Amino acid sequence: MGSHLRGRFCLSRAFNGRLVTVSRFLYNRCGLQTWNPYPERRMSPQCMDRRLFLAVMLEAFGCAFAFSVELRCSVCGIEINENEKYFRIQDGKQVFCERCFKEAPRCSICKLPTAQDRIDDATGACSECLARLPRCKACGKPILGTAYHYHYSQGVYCAECRNTRPACYVCGVPVGNTYWQYPDGRTVCSDCGSRAVFDPVEIQATMKDAGRIIARRLNLKLTRPYVLVIERLHGLGPAESDQRETVRPDEKALYGNELGAYRLKDGKAEVILLYGLPPDLLYESAAHEYAHAWQAENSMIGLEPELREGFAQWVAAEVLREKGYLGALEKLEERRDFPYGTGYRRLKILHQRIVIDMMQQRK
Repeated sequence: MGSHLRGRFCLSRAFNGRLVTVSRFLYNRCGLQTWNPYPERRMSPQCMDRRLFLAVMLEAFGCAFAFSVELRCSVCGIEINENEKYFRIQDGKQVFCERCFKEAPRCSICKLPTAQDRIDDATGACSECLARLPRCKACGKPILGTAYHYHYSQGVYCAECRNTRPACYVCGVPVGNTYWQYPDGRTVCSDCGSRAVFDPVEIQATMKDAGRIIARRLNLKLTRPYVLVIERLHGLGPAESDQRETVRPDEKALYGNELGAYRLKDGKAEVILLYGLPPDLLYESAAHEYAHAWQAENSMIGLEPELREGFAQWVAAEVLREKGYLGALEKLEERRDFPYGTGYRRLKILHQRIVIDMMQQRK
């Protein structure tokens, strides 16, 4: 019906012994005459809603009435005569003439006849359906097919961006139209890049703060001095097996998806941290490598990989819990890879058993 609304009704009722008849009513947005039983309410014909007017009629007379509204096609806008065939959807909000119902293009989602200028060329959806479609966080386009969710990212992604766009080195989601490209080849999404730490002074302060938390919370203290090395990534491919060793030869640096390392160089201990990480991931990496430094200082390097890396992950989890980085802590605890995820769960169980034994001994 759009902006043009016109109706007619007749009602009659015996009122004070006389038959009162309201024989004609016309109302539209153009301001035609209307009948108002309550003039003190100042209902304007230009703004009065049809349903409100009928409610007033029923309140005043409480009688049956017949009401007819002219029909206009929702596509072409032409008035539909009483003797013409038309189609109405179930909720009654849209009416279509026979020609538009058979010949007009249809929305690819709701399948209803739609004017050509209201159909999106890319998706074939009408404007109403297009507004309800989810949009890809990477490219911003509406998603008609499968929408992909990433557990630690808000928003959804289309199949094209998931398969063709590079993944963020930090969080793993497809990068958007604006992203960071580091000199060492890492691609980082705008969210992670905006929080990244590049300042060497801030990275050093993070390493010291992580050490203080570990010493106070877990009573793991380092007596041997170490040198903090802020490093770039030397390769984006998967790390070699010897590159994942805790104590590295002199020539080894950071590769693949590594965030840090501990090594002995010329008899001196070095902790290597990757630059350009968000604060929560930087604290996790600093605590992890601090734990490896403590293992080397206490002759625990020969441990099997699950115990060695699981212990470092457990220490990192305690630091994240202390700092309130619950999102990063949840990611750490949900890892299932060997030896980091499997080792962490193994160390967590061992720690729980030790705490239970200590509590039982105190009884």
